[in-house]
Amino acid sequence: MLFPNILGKIILTLGLRPGRKTVTNPSIPRFIMSGTKESKIGFLKQITDDEGSAQINPPNSYSIRYEFAIEIPKDKFDEREKYIPNLPLDLYKLIKEFGYSVTRIYGGRILRGKRKLRYTISWAFDIQRKTSLEKFAREINFRVPKRRKNYNGV
Repeated sequence: MLFPNILGKIILTLGLRPGRKTVTNPSIPRFIMSGTKESKIGFLKQITDDEGSAQINPPNSYSIRYEFAIEIPKDKFDEREKYIPNLPLDLYKLIKEFGYSVTRIYGGRILRGKRKLRYTISWAFDIQRKTSLEKFAREINFRVPKRRKNYNGV
């Protein structure tokens, strides 16, 4: 599917660089980070449907995980624990702003390409605690039916 040229110009004007997000290391645009509560919740709903997943391990382990694979420049790979990409860092700040209990951001799996060696890490953090998960179900939740079915609160 091709999009009209004007859409690309709008995206570039908003400050998003062209290319895969695993390489471009985008930030959440300023107009969202400094927007109204309603616009922030709207953004959180959309990114939750795209990047969030329910981690359900009864009886005591429930969380919502946000996970992003980001390529790290080869020269920074050895110090990768110091290199937290923009998207998980911005999202973490936004979610904490709403008072959710979250884990620290952690670098998980190291992903490598089959044809070409890529220096990619899967970065993640989780919303935890019963009160935060109940609040998540009220304020954000999953809109995608399959994901919503997998997560029915605590």
